[in-house]
Amino acid sequence: MEVKGATGEVVISEAYQGTKNNHGAVALMVSLFFIFGIITVFNDVLIPHLKSVFQLGYVEAILIQFTFFSAYFLMAMPAAKVIAAKGYKNSIVIGLIVVMFGCLLFYPAASMVFYPLFLLALFIMASGITLLQVSANPYLAALGSAETASARL
Repeated sequence: MEVKGATGEVVISEAYQGTKNNHGAVALMVSLFFIFGIITVFNDVLIPHLKSVFQLGYVEAILIQFTFFSAYFLMAMPAAKVIAAKGYKNSIVIGLIVVMFGCLLFYPAASMVFYPLFLLALFIMASGITLLQVSANPYLAALGSAETASARL
């Protein structure tokens, strides 16, 4: 079985699927799922702290969740285009770089005590996580036989 990308190129061939070399890639993908799960959960931890620092009301505090999860809605289709152009592995690397950039943007936001910059950092981070999720799910499914793909997800 060959897994083909959006442009028809072979992404993972039958010779690659089911080899012992896949265990490292599967372990890496599982750790990525934990990483973006933890980042998503930290939004709930972030809300009361930003609420107290910026004296935010309920509506302004909910912008944290709204900004984070709106990236999933707005960036899913562009993420698919990145995957079609760059492939699964390169898209995962790009997604990690985008998440890192979003995380690094928290430092100037905290230094300037500027709430819109926090929201921008969250949106950038969530955009990277969107790219990670859109690329990691099919990549993980393709790392073994089609019969056991659902068990890897």
